[in-house]
Amino acid sequence: MLRLKVFPSEIRVLINFLRICTGDCHRLSLADQPLSMLVLRPYLESWNTQRLLVWRTRNPLKAYNLRIPLPVAKALYQEMLATNLTGYEQDLLARLDQAMVNYRHPSEPYLLGDLAPIRPLVGQAVSRTIYP
Repeated sequence: MLRLKVFPSEIRVLINFLRICTGDCHRLSLADQPLSMLVLRPYLESWNTQRLLVWRTRNPLKAYNLRIPLPVAKALYQEMLATNLTGYEQDLLARLDQAMVNYRHPSEPYLLGDLAPIRPLVGQAVSRTIYP
């Protein structure tokens, strides 16, 4: 899952973009539908009325975490890159791009140097790989 920091108003932008880009795909045969639409359509359908109301009642000045499955994030990213976007949609794309660049799979090892600079003691070897 990809964690994306978004404001409640950006959720409306996301839902509107998904509705527009997946709007007529149900009319196409399965063979003619792009793969990204096969991923984005079920994600859009997962946004039920209660979930939308929860986001609408949140503080508009605070950014919240939105968890998006990786295939959905990648498909959304590709669709947004291939579309003429409004300013608000460009802001959402910038947040999505930043989250994708900074994403690290939980099972991958990471280097301590990524977290903080390390100064080894003189004459001692330091192991820099940690497995969570």
